[in-house]
Amino acid sequence: MAEDLVVHEEADPGLWLGAGLSADRRWIVVEAMCSEFSEQLIAPVAEPAAPLRVVLPRTDRVLYEAEPLLLDGREQILLTHDHEAPNSRVSLMDPADLGRPVAEVALRDVVPASETVRVNGCAVTATHLVVSVRADTTLRVRLLPLAEELGIAEGAVKVRLHRARRRLHDPHHHELRRPARCCRLHASPAAVW
Repeated sequence: MAEDLVVHEEADPGLWLGAGLSADRRWIVVEAMCSEFSEQLIAPVAEPAAPLRVVLPRTDRVLYEAEPLLLDGREQILLTHDHEAPNSRVSLMDPADLGRPVAEVALRDVVPASETVRVNGCAVTATHLVVSVRADTTLRVRLLPLAEELGIAEGAVKVRLHRARRRLHDPHHHELRRPARCCRLHASPAAVW
């Protein structure tokens, strides 16, 4: 009988540990976090022997989530993070910067920091960036076309949506039912963040 392979072991008992796949199912994402900071590690699914690589080191004390994705055929990391942004922001990061201190990384803001709007999180589809924000005490969901917001060609993002589509058409799936009345859906990039 073969023994299980340990992919990652977290030595800090003060951190929660979780694992999953990127939206396009090409990357393994391991996350160690607490309520104040996080550290995510990624490795390509297609290369099981590849070591996990740190996105931003925990020593930077940044609370973040990382989503690897292909933009115009180039790997990029989409970060939702609180570096120099107490209400968080969304930025793109070049994978060449993996593991470097955040002060040395050239982050390109997609959703800039705001004093009045809190970024709760984001998700990527084949055509849009979906961003959850809280503004004026109201939860809002913004749909941003990737071609406009990330400055890429239409359809250049490759994300598998078979699971999401199946859930959207399943009336019994509780996660994707209609949002509560207090939520607003904004599709216009001109809307105030």
